[in-house]
Amino acid sequence: MCGGFDSDDCIAERMLNIQNFSQAFVGNSRYGWFNEGQTEGPSAHLHREFINALYAERTSRIGMTHLISKIATAPWVTAPGQWEEGALRWCFYDCNVLGDAAMAIWTAEPISVQVSYPDSISMSQTSLQVTVSSPGNEVEGLACTLLKDDVFHGLGIVDSSGIATIEIEPGINEVGFAEIVISGYNCLPISFLISIVSNSGSQSARIWMDGKFTDWTSISPIYSDVIGDQQAGDIDFGALKIANDERFLYLNIEIGDELNLQDENEITLYLDTDNDANTGIAINGIGAEIKWIFGERQGQFVVNSNFYTIYHEYLGEVSAPTVSSNKFEIALDRTLSAYGHPLFPQNSFKIVFHDNGLGQDYLPRCWRNYLLCL
Repeated sequence: MCGGFDSDDCIAERMLNIQNFSQAFVGNSRYGWFNEGQTEGPSAHLHREFINALYAERTSRIGMTHLISKIATAPWVTAPGQWEEGALRWCFYDCNVLGDAAMAIWTAEPISVQVSYPDSISMSQTSLQVTVSSPGNEVEGLACTLLKDDVFHGLGIVDSSGIATIEIEPGINEVGFAEIVISGYNCLPISFLISIVSNSGSQSARIWMDGKFTDWTSISPIYSDVIGDQQAGDIDFGALKIANDERFLYLNIEIGDELNLQDENEITLYLDTDNDANTGIAINGIGAEIKWIFGERQGQFVVNSNFYTIYHEYLGEVSAPTVSSNKFEIALDRTLSAYGHPLFPQNSFKIVFHDNGLGQDYLPRCWRNYLLCL
């Protein structure tokens, strides 16, 4: 039986268990019903309502799409004139989804979205407004989810004006970063980070560049990389923490191997400071205006497709400890300019660490799109 999941020879079950074959299946665990000589019938009715839910109502999560098809068909369960009395009710019990019920079905090429939201929110804030747009595409109905440390804090649905209001519940009780996830109909999930500040509106206290890391204790990582995912060597990125004050951007990164950050390594920092992937140096999904090679103690600054060499004084770059370690804190002066252009023209940026040596490790990995707000 093709959908008989309670049997040991279920064809659909075998299809789902074969890698790179089928992701989900909607079908009958026994047999379906039709009305002979007609295009109507119990199974056909469920199928038609499934297609309507998917394309007309834009309900793409396969489990919900299937549920809506049954809800829409329910008034006809006891309808007279069925080829076999009770056949439609039979199909209600008989037709099932095998696979992940939350899986989205794409009906077209996934769209790209642009998202606007405040640079930060306070711990006492009870709502957050997010604006979503995608030129030439419909964004109404997309979901905006707020997460912090993998805890759900609210959901807003984009309206016809492109605005979603997230009611924050439960409240957030510590500073750091939260994650806004945009997903929905023909929209690949994309994540953005938003700063969580204290109720007074101030950021966390200034980080003292002493190489002791004690003032990082209360700051949560924005990303923790998989251990052992480098291609070779011992440089294996771990957790990344970020903080800032009125002047400096602070980074705290675990690198796996113990080394001198300022010498004989190819660890490279990339910063997309205009939030445009089409400008700067293309790397791991971002377009970086700043490239800093720690082992060479120099880097590049990209302005209008022109590449300029920069040194420590251009960035105000300081790192600690100054001896070998497997963890470092780094400070960058975000008020500086180079070659007549500000290094940080906006209050947000994207970041990538890359080991350009044997390991080729990335932090974050390419499948996350983090927008960090200062």
